Amino acid sequence: MKRSEHLLPLSHEHHHGLLFCSRLQKADNANSKTLQSYIVGFWEHSLQRHFDMEEELFLPLLKDEEPTLQFRKEHQQIRQLVSSIKTSEKGMHEYALTLAKLTNDHIRFEEREFFPWLEKKLSPGDMSTIGSILSKIEISAYDFPDPFWKT
Repeated sequence: MKRSEHLLPLSHEHHHGLLFCSRLQKADNANSKTLQSYIVGFWEHSLQRHFDMEEELFLPLLKDEEPTLQFRKEHQQIRQLVSSIKTSEKGMHEYALTLAKLTNDHIRFEEREFFPWLEKKLSPGDMSTIGSILSKIEISAYDFPDPFWKT
């Protein structure tokens, strides 16, 4: 899918997010503490910053139209689920599968619907400003010491 060069850093981060989802779907043999540690680590290393950055960049420029409302709602759902995961002692595998689905669906929504809508909605100047800010972010994979998804 053709993406505005200004949004490419977010699309690259989405790739890491989809890898995260794939790994969560392969977590059958991981113990709960490992799984919880992986989720919280990815959240703190990548996803939380990604959400914050998207919200800071886009929300001041957008009205409460349907794509914006869905964007906000899904960010909030994922934040709430991660908050539950941080404090939970049971049901980690179910949480992980739910998080994988929510995150995967959200990334697909952003890539297929929200970003194309933004590209039409925002002015070239706004897009250029966003691109300038995003060009300064460092994208790095989250290295987790226990590759539970390989077993």
